Amino acid sequence: MIKNKKGFTLIELLVATLMGATISIAAISLYLSSQRDYLTQKAIATTVGEANDALEYISEKVARSNQDKSYVQLVSNVQNSGVVLSAAAYGSGVTVPNANISQSATGYAFTTDKSDQLVIQYLPKVATGQDCEGGNITSTTAYVVERYFVRVDSSDSGKLVLACDAGRYASGSFSGLGGEGITLMRNVDYFRVLLGVKNAATFREMSISDYNALSTKMPILSVSIGVLAHSNNKFGRSDVKNNNATFRVLDKNVELNSTASSEVKDFSVYQPFARTIALNYGIGGGD
Repeated sequence: MIKNKKGFTLIELLVATLMGATISIAAISLYLSSQRDYLTQKAIATTVGEANDALEYISEKVARSNQDKSYVQLVSNVQNSGVVLSAAAYGSGVTVPNANISQSATGYAFTTDKSDQLVIQYLPKVATGQDCEGGNITSTTAYVVERYFVRVDSSDSGKLVLACDAGRYASGSFSGLGGEGITLMRNVDYFRVLLGVKNAATFREMSISDYNALSTKMPILSVSIGVLAHSNNKFGRSDVKNNNATFRVLDKNVELNSTASSEVKDFSVYQPFARTIALNYGIGGGD
């Protein structure tokens, strides 16, 4: 006699298949989400590392700009002032192209505001070391001039970099300035500079253009630099609506402009960075 054998019904098989598919979909979603979080954190970490390296390097250079000055020389209209905001900082007899003066809102940017340019100078204490472009310092009588600015990436015309161009002068014309310099940081979208000044007991920060508009130039106690940069890592569509997002860079709220790559907007992490550098001999001073 053949006994009845029980098995799975069609409905049971369908339910089991559906449950298995649901669990598989959940597992895949969890994996994709974890992978995306990992790539996001990696993108942020890489960008933070590059930004910190660049800003730390610039900060060390800016701190040198007044190492050989007394407090009263920390103003833009005094010859050899460390922060160069006018031709007077170079003294008479020196040919000064406009490109070699700090300026507000004159450079490339992928934001609604143009980037600033920072120009500093310093007299080396010893004839060793290198300028920001890698040139050897061989004299203690020739001033080193360094220009920090944003330009188009020479390897990718759709991106911008923060660069430095360096040169020298002792008397007469500059030497070594006027090129595209070397890249300090890639994937930069905006560069901002503020000057810290003190009038009596009041300290405040102002843009380069606002400082130049002052009838009486106050000593510069600090320089703040800020950049907006994006990650090079692409990790999927961004949770942040970068097309409409506002980013705070020092005192400025900026948005991405229409020239910024739509692919970068959609697939990269954007982050602002800032650093404030106290200038030598400026601490505690006042008018």
